[in-house]
Amino acid sequence: MSLYIDSASRLHHDLDKNLVVTCPHCQAVAHITASAVPRFEDLQLYRPKQVGLVYLCDACHAPIFLRAVGPMSNLTPFYEAFGVRPGDRMYRADTVRVRIW
Repeated sequence: MSLYIDSASRLHHDLDKNLVVTCPHCQAVAHITASAVPRFEDLQLYRPKQVGLVYLCDACHAPIFLRAVGPMSNLTPFYEAFGVRPGDRMYRADTVRVRIW
């Protein structure tokens, strides 16, 4: 999916109103609506390598966080599946990984 943020900080994407995902919270297949979009001025000033967007599930209204580029390096199964070891570029020490209870 291609998307862009115009100079008025409006989000545009090629799926328009037809963006549908399986919500990780309610497990419903539902439309999602953009809730938090970075300001164009901030993107132009800081030029981040990754941009986070917050959508809301139209079924349960829970936040769904999407990133344009996002590694799974906080999850232990990632290391097991891909054989990532200390010294590899994707390696994060266990003490700095995010824990989800």
